[in-house]
Amino acid sequence: MGAGMYHIRVVGELDSTRIRAELDRISKSYRMMVGGGGVGGGATGKGKAGGGIVQLGKDAEQTKKKLRGLNGQVVRNEKTLKGFHTGFSSTGKEVEKSTGKLRAFGTETLHVSKKVIQFGAVTAVIRGVTSGLGDMVQKTFELDAALTEYKKVSDLTGKSLEKYTDQAFKAGRETAKTGTEMIEAATQFKKMGYTDQQSMTLATTATMFQNIADAEISAGDAALFINSQLKAFNFSADQSMHVIDSVNEVANNFAVGTNDLQLALSKTASAMGGFGNSFEQTIGIITAGTEIMVGQPSKVNLIAPTMQKCA
Repeated sequence: MGAGMYHIRVVGELDSTRIRAELDRISKSYRMMVGGGGVGGGATGKGKAGGGIVQLGKDAEQTKKKLRGLNGQVVRNEKTLKGFHTGFSSTGKEVEKSTGKLRAFGTETLHVSKKVIQFGAVTAVIRGVTSGLGDMVQKTFELDAALTEYKKVSDLTGKSLEKYTDQAFKAGRETAKTGTEMIEAATQFKKMGYTDQQSMTLATTATMFQNIADAEISAGDAALFINSQLKAFNFSADQSMHVIDSVNEVANNFAVGTNDLQLALSKTASAMGGFGNSFEQTIGIITAGTEIMVGQPSKVNLIAPTMQKCA
């Protein structure tokens, strides 16, 4: 059976119960009419029989009418069912046509979607390559600018400069910084009079301090802080990590932040070192003053030398 064709099978079943009941009633009436006068019932019996026969004729006529009515109802029901059948068949055909159109539309949509996806994928690849090339070009320019600044304060050239650049990138990987950032930090220390190697060592220390600081601090400020401690307490470049380790240790164990210590030490280190205090004594005095005067680092900077004199 083709798709969209629907058939309804109608089985008509005539209920004969009413007909039988009617016939029984007529038969009963007839018997009563015939038997009512008895055998030889005379004129009276004949009169009753005649009346019964008339009544029987009437009843038979009514029964015929009822049968014709039932037959007409059956015919009408058949026509109605045929109408349903025709409607269902037409609807089935329309559904089949619509289904075919939907299938065609779905196929076309899928085809277009595949093309869109393919185009999007190709576009994404091109965009990614273009963006990657753009980043590489930008980073190359930034590195070139950093090296240009460094060469202004250094005698490194050619292979020596390439080797130094490789060292900067290696240090950057260890401190989560780029090679360009390491060159820029080293330039800060080179301008302060340190050697190329010392500058790279101090650049590593400064970037590590940036990483542990409670608040963001620039490479320039980090370099100035490290240099101030080295000069005030006569530390070598190789001892610079002692400064960072001490600051981090104190900040982790006392109610004072790394940035508070950096600010206070930068302001007081020269005076405290001039009075003969060690770095450890100085950071201890600043920590005690900061815990007493919470949120007042400027006052701590002023009274730290006084606290040293009283001690």
